[in-house]
Amino acid sequence: MPRDRDRTRQILVERIIGAPIADVFAAVTGIDAYAGLGWVREATIVEDVGDDDDRRGTQRRVRAGIGGFVEEITDWRRPYRMGYEIRRAWPVRVPEHRGSIELRSGPDGTEVRWTSTFRVAVPVLPCLGRPATAAVAGWFPLLFTDLLNHAATTLDAPIS
Repeated sequence: MPRDRDRTRQILVERIIGAPIADVFAAVTGIDAYAGLGWVREATIVEDVGDDDDRRGTQRRVRAGIGGFVEEITDWRRPYRMGYEIRRAWPVRVPEHRGSIELRSGPDGTEVRWTSTFRVAVPVLPCLGRPATAAVAGWFPLLFTDLLNHAATTLDAPIS
């Protein structure tokens, strides 16, 4: 039987958005970042704690298609870093999912580095956990890129 770490995947998406770091941080980490995407049916704040200076503990629910997730902000260092963990997902379980969005000012704009580490479980058919994780590993870079492209469009900024 495969160990859990054998099914854990990590993805990295890096882009440069030609806008100031504070603007990019707001566009990428705000709930509106999800709400403006065509594949998202609903994006809401479930539990709002803290303020703009410290959003740790804030939970957001995103529904897309037949599934969705609730994420909790675990690290907030505006405008440089946001960390998060998926607390609940459906229709599949995600027993482990943590990620971070890190930003840095560069000569061509804001460098964005989005890292996500996760594992997917299928409770009804555990043997599908590894293939489900592999499928999600293919989708996540596309979804992250879509969100970053949306942020750049919102900011009327070039992206590379």
